[in-house]
Amino acid sequence: MSDIEQVSDVEQVSDAALYQGARPAARAESPSCSLALLRRFPPRLLRTSWPATEQPAALVVSRLLTAQFVAASAGMQADRRRGLTRLLSWLQQQPGETWQDRWLASGADAQ
Repeated sequence: MSDIEQVSDVEQVSDAALYQGARPAARAESPSCSLALLRRFPPRLLRTSWPATEQPAALVVSRLLTAQFVAASAGMQADRRRGLTRLLSWLQQQPGETWQDRWLASGADAQ
């Protein structure tokens, strides 16, 4: 079978036939049913920090340069260390108590 024939076979597959993940069947739920489920299974609160965001810079550097994150070459590893050190130094200048606070305060996420 040629490449052209294979492409035309693919084009004949309808969108409905493509796997789109497990999804429940659509059904109309009453608002009271939704409220009952929300009361039974309330959403988790968003955490503003976690232990890794509160670690000192030296510990972050040592953790992120361990064997599981080692680059293929010594030069690349040195670049990685320099980049990480510069990033943490920059973040330390931002307002906030944790690395996450500082990242959000910096506005870098919006760029």
